[in-house]
Amino acid sequence: MKFNKLLAKILVGGYRFDFTLLKEALKSFGLVLLIIKFKKY
Repeated sequence: MKFNKLLAKILVGGYRFDFTLLKEALKSFGLVLLIIKFKKY
């Protein structure tokens, strides 16, 4: 649900916001991937 709002903000917002939002999205996505990796081991 959070990602949908983030995508909407990126699509609606200008390129100024895109970069910071993209960085935040990548950070949270990276954390999710790390958690999944740790759960596998």
